[in-house]
Amino acid sequence: MNNILILTGKSTSGKDSISDELIKLGYKRLVTYSTRDKRKNEIDGITYNFISISDFLERLSKDFFLEFRYYNTENGICFYGSSKDSYKKADDKTFCILTPSGLRKLKENNIPYTAFLIDISDKEILRRQVLRGDQKSEAERRFKADKIDFEHCEELIDYTINNENRDVSDVAKEIDMIYMRRIKESENYKQ
Repeated sequence: MNNILILTGKSTSGKDSISDELIKLGYKRLVTYSTRDKRKNEIDGITYNFISISDFLERLSKDFFLEFRYYNTENGICFYGSSKDSYKKADDKTFCILTPSGLRKLKENNIPYTAFLIDISDKEILRRQVLRGDQKSEAERRFKADKIDFEHCEELIDYTINNENRDVSDVAKEIDMIYMRRIKESENYKQ
């Protein structure tokens, strides 16, 4: 099984913007599933596979997902998950956005990955939530949930990348450089 590049980070850390830049560098996104409403500029089948809650639960009952998570949001319960099959089809130029709980599932299932924590300050998170137009109560919920979700996740992370006051294309290039060096080292080790 190939190594997968994983982006993880708190809400508004820049994961989607970095994803767009990684695609420009020749990466392909492992598209996960979500039951939440699409945001402006999101595309079904590219940003997420947007499905209904009943469809998600049916797939869950059939052991379709390698990992999944749900959030009780201001707009109701939202599920997220990634299919087992998508990891089998992944190659060294595949990336995915996951939470720490998703990383734990990869580790439990011995799926090789290189995880990059996209890091920004709490002050910047709050500023970006306002810029994005997040509802105040939902932004507060996500901020608090992230504090819990990202607590004690250091053992799952390979690299921490600062994404505050930086050009997002430079951040993506830095991730690419580190990741490709790690892949090359891994290939040399196998020989």
